[in-house]
Amino acid sequence: MITGNRPTEYTLAVDGSLEPDRFGGDFMSDEDDTPTVTDEGLLTTSDDTGPNLENASPTAFLGDRFLFSGSVEQLDIDSDGAVNLYLDEQNVSRRRLLGFRGFDGCTHTLMITGNRPTEYTLAVDGTLQPDRFGGDFVGDDGDVPSETSGGLLTTSDDTGPKLQNATPTAFLGDRFRFTGSVEQLDIDSDGAVNVYLDEQRVPIEQVFRRT
Repeated sequence: MITGNRPTEYTLAVDGSLEPDRFGGDFMSDEDDTPTVTDEGLLTTSDDTGPNLENASPTAFLGDRFLFSGSVEQLDIDSDGAVNLYLDEQNVSRRRLLGFRGFDGCTHTLMITGNRPTEYTLAVDGTLQPDRFGGDFVGDDGDVPSETSGGLLTTSDDTGPKLQNATPTAFLGDRFRFTGSVEQLDIDSDGAVNVYLDEQRVPIEQVFRRT
């Protein structure tokens, strides 16, 4: 995510996949952020972001958010204001971003929440462990994964509030840290279910696109 508190121009290029994130809220990418392929085979996008000059203030940050794989090969930024960069929802320096060598071994978070009793099965092709620091969404002892015959790490458990405590706004869930790709996520619930990838609420199908 590239954010600025004044008008900000940028060029971003990666050596893997790159697509604008349409679910980024205030930082949702727009149509102008569609990448193109360079002569070197990189995917690149150039655009401007940040608030208009008449709306600029020290605390009014706006930006664009992307999903990508591979490594960041170029990030040029031109702004008269402050710029904040985020990698997997963590504030990082431009130097750190340009030194990032792909998602292999990078740890992500996945949170499954429901407002009624909810059963799920989750499997990944990397590492998987319950997050013990998730607050109301902390993973419990029943979430410890096992290895399948196909080499995936998988966990099956139930979450959400008990039926007698269920309300439309009372969401409870389990939170995991994982590396690699999500290969399976089956959810069974009579209520509403929200899924979060790297602290960002996403459609269920989107969790299969991060590696």
